[in-house]
Amino acid sequence: MTGDEALGALLEGKSIPAKSVLLTFDDFYSSWVDPIGTNPSIVATLQDYGFNALLFVTVGKMKNSSNWNALKKLNRTQFGIGCHNIEHYPDATASLDEVIRQVADSKNQIEKQLGITVRSYAYPYGSRNDTTRLHLRKNGYKIGFNFGYGGGKEDAAWDNYSHGVRESLLEKYNITRIPMTQINKYSFNDIFGA
Repeated sequence: MTGDEALGALLEGKSIPAKSVLLTFDDFYSSWVDPIGTNPSIVATLQDYGFNALLFVTVGKMKNSSNWNALKKLNRTQFGIGCHNIEHYPDATASLDEVIRQVADSKNQIEKQLGITVRSYAYPYGSRNDTTRLHLRKNGYKIGFNFGYGGGKEDAAWDNYSHGVRESLLEKYNITRIPMTQINKYSFNDIFGA
């Protein structure tokens, strides 16, 4: 799925084809756009397979203009850009001022650098709380993605979602993703049955 298709399905109830998946990548590593040795970049690999992805950028990792320029060149239909805050700081442990800075400043910097509107946010480490969710809404984000836990992936303390809040205006800021790590990694063949 493209990021737009996923947001349409999650926010507007639009239908999606069977066996659809939204691929997301967090942080920003040079391997997103630069080959590693003889291996192609992640973007080149996704393009070869015809896969779309939503790329969540940690602004502090964008150390030079060549990184921003590489993201500017991406096909916006195939590669959506979201925010992963400034310093990959766990939002649920931040002060109010820090949450505002991480959420608002990171969005502003990405929009300024890339000339786009950022609509989605991925919580670093999946760490979130109602304050962060509220500030995502106030700053114009349309959706927030966390990580699903279980199976010992992370300590429950990182999952600072206040389950008492069920206001539909904030629920869209708590969409669960399944992380792929060295422990539970999959190949394209595992995922797509090729």
